[in-house]
Parts: sequence; C-alpha cells; structure tokens
Amino acid sequence: MDKLLLNAIAMMFKILRIPGKEYLINQIYQKIHPIISPLLENKGMKLKEAITIDVKIGDTILTGKFKNKKTVIKSITKDEHGMPVINDRKATTFRIFKEK
Repeated sequence: MDKLLLNAIAMMFKILRIPGKEYLINQIYQKIHPIISPLLENKGMKLKEAITIDVKIGDTILTGKFKNKKTVIKSITKDEHGMPVINDRKATTFRIFKEK
C-alpha cells in the first residue's frame, strides 16, 4: 500500500513537472500517509454524511434571484449527486419564510 501511495504522489509530480520533486514527494508522503493508510485498509468503508433541512412538505420558502418569490414545497428529493432538491430545484438557494 505504501508503494501504491508513493507511486501516486510521484505520478502527480511527474505530470506537474515540478523541480526538486523528490524532496516534495517525501514531505507530502509523511503528511498524507497517516491520513490515507487507514482509508486504504478499509476500502469497503463509505463515508456517510447527513444533510438536514428544517422544512417539510407544505411549508413556504422564498426562492428566486432576490429570494422574494414565495414557493410552497411540494416535493423533497435528492439528485444524482446526493444533494437535496426541493420542487425539482436545488435546495441550496432558498430562505425559510417567516410568517408575521
């Protein structure tokens, strides 16, 4: 595994054509090895992340360029990258509407 990691770093520097690459390869290897080696040993392990949004179907959110258009949530799904989608639009650009 260590040889695989060293070869990957060496290949990266060969592509980048950086002078003095042997020193840089050793420095990067010393910093990356403790982080990467456990991940290489457990190849079947997947990282799990949770994205939570404090909205539910029927809530009103503000969308649009200036976040001033009221939209009622009809569906909450995920896209092919695992990111949340509200009403077939990405869920990273909205504000929660606060009724007065």
